Amino acid sequence: MDSKFLKFFLKNWLPAISWTFFILYLGAQPSLQYGFTGLSWEWYLRKMAHGGEYTILSILFAKAFFSTILQQKLKILFILIAGISISILDELIQSFIPARSGRIEDVLIDSIGILIGLGGALKLLNLGN
Repeated sequence: MDSKFLKFFLKNWLPAISWTFFILYLGAQPSLQYGFTGLSWEWYLRKMAHGGEYTILSILFAKAFFSTILQQKLKILFILIAGISISILDELIQSFIPARSGRIEDVLIDSIGILIGLGGALKLLNLGN
């Protein structure tokens, strides 16, 4: 394998792929307890975690896709498709895990996180003008 390609892959794509596997690993756990059981704001913490995971994912995908020669519109489209597809896969996996359930509301929250991360990445890269 060419060392130039390996450096490119490790720098640009490995973080996004690793974070994807981390998200899917967490989604496959039977129970994720935050220790706030019974508190009314635990729901909000869980939803903020969902959105935050996908904000980070879209920033990492932006780093990966913006390192390619694709046109900017295609890069943005692929970031959105990849992020939303992973969110759907995560919820599908959760629907098969005892004590978990796949929820469309989580896909929507994840999608908001994706848009926030993408917007931030575009702003940082000065591409949102």
